[in-house]
Amino acid sequence: MSNFCEGKSGSRLSLLLAQHIYIYIDTHKKYDILKTTLKTYTMGLQTLKRAFTVVSPSIFLVLILFLIVASDSTEEASALLRWKASLHNQNQPLLPSWSIVNSTKASPCPWFGVSCNSAGSITSINLTSCGIHGTLYNFSFSYFPNLLYFDLSMNDCYGSIPSELNQLSNLIHLDFSSNQFSGQMPPTLGQLTHLKAVYLFENQLNGSIPQEIGQLKSLNELVLYSNNLGGAIPTSLSNLSNLTLLLLYNNSLSDSIPHELSKLSKLDYLDLSTNKLTGQIPPAIGMLTHLEVLQLYKNQLNGSIPLEIGNLKFTLDLDLSNNQLSGQIPTSFGGLTSLTSLLLYNNTLSGSIPKAIGNLKSLVHLQLSGNQLNGSLPAFLENLSKLEVIQLMKNELSGFIPEGLGKLKSLVSLDLSENELKGSLPTSLGNLSNLKNFQVSNNHLSGFIPIELGKLKSLVSLNLSQNELKGSVPTSLGNLSNLEFFSISYNHLSGCIPEELGKLKSLVIFDVSVNALTCSVPTSLGNLSNLETFRVRANQLSGPIPQEIGNWTKLQRLVLGENLFTGYLPKSVCSGRSLQYFGISNNNFVGAIPKDTKYCTSLSRIRLNGNQLKGHIDIDFGVVPNLTFIDISNNQFFGEISTKWGRCSQLATLWIAGNNITGKIPPEIGNWTQLHDLDFSMNHMVGGIPSESGKLTNLLNLRLNGNNLLVVFLLSSDHLQISKFSTYQGTD
Repeated sequence: MSNFCEGKSGSRLSLLLAQHIYIYIDTHKKYDILKTTLKTYTMGLQTLKRAFTVVSPSIFLVLILFLIVASDSTEEASALLRWKASLHNQNQPLLPSWSIVNSTKASPCPWFGVSCNSAGSITSINLTSCGIHGTLYNFSFSYFPNLLYFDLSMNDCYGSIPSELNQLSNLIHLDFSSNQFSGQMPPTLGQLTHLKAVYLFENQLNGSIPQEIGQLKSLNELVLYSNNLGGAIPTSLSNLSNLTLLLLYNNSLSDSIPHELSKLSKLDYLDLSTNKLTGQIPPAIGMLTHLEVLQLYKNQLNGSIPLEIGNLKFTLDLDLSNNQLSGQIPTSFGGLTSLTSLLLYNNTLSGSIPKAIGNLKSLVHLQLSGNQLNGSLPAFLENLSKLEVIQLMKNELSGFIPEGLGKLKSLVSLDLSENELKGSLPTSLGNLSNLKNFQVSNNHLSGFIPIELGKLKSLVSLNLSQNELKGSVPTSLGNLSNLEFFSISYNHLSGCIPEELGKLKSLVIFDVSVNALTCSVPTSLGNLSNLETFRVRANQLSGPIPQEIGNWTKLQRLVLGENLFTGYLPKSVCSGRSLQYFGISNNNFVGAIPKDTKYCTSLSRIRLNGNQLKGHIDIDFGVVPNLTFIDISNNQFFGEISTKWGRCSQLATLWIAGNNITGKIPPEIGNWTQLHDLDFSMNHMVGGIPSESGKLTNLLNLRLNGNNLLVVFLLSSDHLQISKFSTYQGTD
């Protein structure tokens, strides 16, 4: 602990402090005061008094000041040691240099984290990241009248901040950030009128922000984010005429944004995001003409965006996202000529994207997703050459994707998904050599996938799903060596899955489901060792599944259903013990299920229905406690359901209809308390229904027809009960 703390120097929030305080004493005026003070000192001082007749007044004053300073220094040292003794060092040495034994003349000035002025009085305590665990209840604030700088940041201090903090009357810099302080901010903080910086962020402070904070006329920076502060933002903050930084985000502040904040004419950075603020954005906020950053996201602000925000010509970052703002994007935004980031997503803004946005030549991030914007994609976007991010998803944009977007060589992310776009994908998009994310899913795009997309060597995510694309999958996509997410599902694509896709070694998600793809699954796909999801369902794929998929040790979802696959299943599908979903329904698979599924405890859903699989229901299936859904119906499984199946306590759906299951229903089915759908129909089961079935209070659907079960059910309002045995035919 001592090495971690005492091996450091400086602070993450440094402030230049004066280290020397000059003491001016008018010898002739102070002489009588000091002479009177001598009477209260020890015999040693009385001896000095007697010597006064032979010592000059100036020398005498120097001696007395030396003794007084030494006394004050000793008191400061003792006060720090008392506080240190109250801390919990967790059996590790804490601040070892803080010791009378290790210090000359009991002065704390050489101690780690302590600085003094020329008179030997403490002016700075900087203990950032020292592993301190304790409170301030035993800190004697009154002993440090000359303290200018107090930094306990990034420790484990807890409890409330004492109101006695106001005794640090000369304090300039206060940093208690990144601790566990709780309770309310002390109103007495407002008495520290020399303060220039207050950092209390990342604690557990609650209650409201004291109105008294408005008395800190010298304050430059007030940083209170990531606490539990509530109530309204005090209007008294408008008195902080020197404030340049105000960060109150990630609290529970409520009510409206005070229009009085417009008086903070020097404010550079205002962040009120992630609170519970309501009402409209005050138009007066446009008077903060020095603002470089304005962040109001994740509140409950409503109404239209004030035109006056267009006056913030020096603003670089404007984030009003995740509110309830309505109306159109103001054309006055064209005046935000310094803007690099415009984030208005997840509101209810309507109308078209104004042409004025084309004036924002410095714009890097444009995110307008999750609104009700309509009209076409503006052609002027191609002139914003610095754009790196365009996110317009979840709007009502229509028309074609402009060919000119291919000019945006700096573009890293382009998301146009969930709109009403039509036409073909421009071949010019292949020029976006820096593009990492390309999303156009859920539109009405048609035509072929351009082979030019194979030039996007930086691409990490490609989503063309849920469109009307046709033709074959370009082999050039095999060049996308950095691709991790690939989805072309829900289109009209045909032909084979290209062998070249086996070169996509970084691929995590592969989804070509719901198309008209034919041929077999290429064995080259066995090289995709990072694959977690493989979806090819609802195509016309045929042939056997390559044994090479056993190389997919990270596989979590294997979805092969609704194809024309034949032959035996691979010997291994859960080699990495990560498989959660195994779906091969409605194919022509034969033989046994892979042996490793028996021990695949990660499995939660199995769909094997509609094949010609064989195996013993008890021997070939293991007890997988996380299973919630099993459908093995319409196969050729046989044997009896043993008592061990009762250990699948999370089951919500169990369908084993249309097999050759024999024997009785075990009483352990009473353990399936989450079950809501049970289908044993069309088997050869006999005997009665165990009384334990009365525990299945969530059961909604029960199908037992086509067996030789002898039961009569009495349906109650809340669950199924057994009354007496009889022949039960049941219904589907």
